[in-house]
Amino acid sequence: MDNTPEQTLANVEQWMKEHSLSGYMQILALSDGQLFDIRNKERSFKGSEFVIPFSVASGATKSTTTYFVSKQINQRFSFEEIEVSFPTAAAGQLQIQVLVSNNDTTDGTGENVLSYLTPYPYLIGTGERVKVKLNPKEFLNGQYIKVVAVNGIASDLDLNVRVSVRTFPVIPQAS
Repeated sequence: MDNTPEQTLANVEQWMKEHSLSGYMQILALSDGQLFDIRNKERSFKGSEFVIPFSVASGATKSTTTYFVSKQINQRFSFEEIEVSFPTAAAGQLQIQVLVSNNDTTDGTGENVLSYLTPYPYLIGTGERVKVKLNPKEFLNGQYIKVVAVNGIASDLDLNVRVSVRTFPVIPQAS
């Protein structure tokens, strides 16, 4: 008999209580397979969060627009946060845009995730770390994240962008 999602959640919670690890020694005693099973059960209800780094020495080429593209994200997801560390040499002339696109081409196609916040959908800075927390908007699976670096000065700049993403739980399809 198949369980409803509520019954499955209750089963997982009960399993977690029964296996509530009163000490770290019990965690260390678990096999890789048991840890894998726990992680998969948790992710099936909560999804997972990860950071995609775009860090390239001299990645923002002088006086040009440079594009960086992630691997394809094969689950529905939302953005949690964008963090950019701007070099001092940027002097406010390095613009960073973050796009979501259904293709992995190095161009400006895609939806700018900052566009709903401001008519100037890019981040700029000089020798500082800029963090932006975003309202969760769901994007479909099969998308790519593009970081666009528009360098307005005549020297290459280091690129250091971190994009935090949360995937949505995997919900089994009814058969």
